Amino acid sequence: MITRRFFAPSSLVIAGEAESLYGKPALACTVTSGVYVSITSSNKLHLSPEDESVYNAVKMYCVKRDIALHDEPFSLSLMVEKSELPFYHPRIPVLVAAVFHFLTGQVLSTSEVNNLSYQILKKSYPKLSGLENSASCLGGLIYYRKEFEFLKGIYQLPFKFAFAFQDEFSVAHFYNDRYLSVSDRYKELYRTNPRKAEKGLMEIEKTVKRLVVAIAKEDVKLFRDSLETIKNTYDKLGCVYVSTNTSLNDTEIFHPSYEGIRMLT
Repeated sequence: MITRRFFAPSSLVIAGEAESLYGKPALACTVTSGVYVSITSSNKLHLSPEDESVYNAVKMYCVKRDIALHDEPFSLSLMVEKSELPFYHPRIPVLVAAVFHFLTGQVLSTSEVNNLSYQILKKSYPKLSGLENSASCLGGLIYYRKEFEFLKGIYQLPFKFAFAFQDEFSVAHFYNDRYLSVSDRYKELYRTNPRKAEKGLMEIEKTVKRLVVAIAKEDVKLFRDSLETIKNTYDKLGCVYVSTNTSLNDTEIFHPSYEGIRMLT
């Protein structure tokens, strides 16, 4: 019996808008928690419908590239480390990596895991930006900017959070699950007050860039001030859910991670 284990870190968008708006940047990072998958040889293929769709996509990927397959049955076991923060849990990419290795005996490159898992996810979520998925595959800090529907810049930044930033990660009150879609709210606001809408998005864009500078220069004050600016801008745009607005500071601290998806054993 052969068992292989893979891990992919969870990720989250620190600031910015990554879905529908063009030319607006976003910043994401990976964290120490994530998704584990164990894949074990078996007498019979044991897969859920969702897992089977991943299996079929990986198999088709291999067939198109004439990659030799060892079509041996297997079973899967997943463990997702839960959190109070709205992390993206990279279930699909870690399954892609595990299934590809089991079928071929090879390790699929991180970039190919990212591309294939993104294509699988797009079938269910057509507007998916790919930012969180890319972050979980690549690891570290990811800067994102969407220029066109067919052109998205995803950049792995060459630096890390300084230790001094640890206490700042409790300020987690701007994450996706706590906010209405910035793009949807922008479209609504643009019809009634276009000047206010554009001013708000320009402020978010400038502040995301300041966050990158703050991390690069290890400037904790600039980092803290930038987070507060983004929160206030979201408030002014009317993007905050009323039900969560009273508990924005009651969030756990997260710990950054700088490794992406990988095989453990």
